[in-house]
Amino acid sequence: MQKIFLSLLFFLTLAFSFIVVSQASIKANLSGTAIVISQIQIGATGNASQEFVELYNPTTAPIDISGWRVTKKTAAGVETSLKENLSGMIAPHTYLLIAHEGYVHTSIPADSTYTQNIIANDNTILLYNASGALLDKVGMGNAGDKEATTEPNPTTNRSIIRKATATSTAQSLTSGDEALSGNGYDSDNNDFDFITLTTAMPRNSLSPASPPISTPTPQPTLAPTTVPSVTPITPQTHRLSFLPQRQQ
Repeated sequence: MQKIFLSLLFFLTLAFSFIVVSQASIKANLSGTAIVISQIQIGATGNASQEFVELYNPTTAPIDISGWRVTKKTAAGVETSLKENLSGMIAPHTYLLIAHEGYVHTSIPADSTYTQNIIANDNTILLYNASGALLDKVGMGNAGDKEATTEPNPTTNRSIIRKATATSTAQSLTSGDEALSGNGYDSDNNDFDFITLTTAMPRNSLSPASPPISTPTPQPTLAPTTVPSVTPITPQTHRLSFLPQRQQ
């Protein structure tokens, strides 16, 4: 009986550990340590279907996105699917481009396409994993669902792009020192985490890997070691006293 009880306790402990790890993983995703929505375009001159949702993997490991989905939600709260049942892996520090079938680009084709539910102003774009857990969301304009504060709607030909660091600018992300530094900065505030590009800059799974800028670990400052001063010893002159010898 005791053996059965110990076996049951062991399996319950394993199950509890699995649940804790899973929840921690989901929480980490919400904190931006896994796949994030990195760029959104909602239209271009002469092509209202020139829209995409770009994902980025800021981690050092490939992530399986099989069964994941991307949805959009209107300002009124109506949520509909953009892309169901994504598949494959996103390699470390690389992107995945999900676009409308009407999207056209001469050198950056979409990795995955959808056919309906065109993204519009004031929408929220949401990313779910295969278990239905919400991993990331970006609210634009007057969207009701957002992280803290919405990012302004991108106008024609423009896109909103996630920063690489807290101080990223449009110039640093396109032609500056952060152009290949990834787009994984996430403070859970859409307005602070995204900026607008005057010309959209989509990346797909074949685009160059862009590892995040590493923050150097501060090293402790060692206090200088004080070497005690040594006072030289001055040799002393010793006088010897000779006692007179006793007479025999």
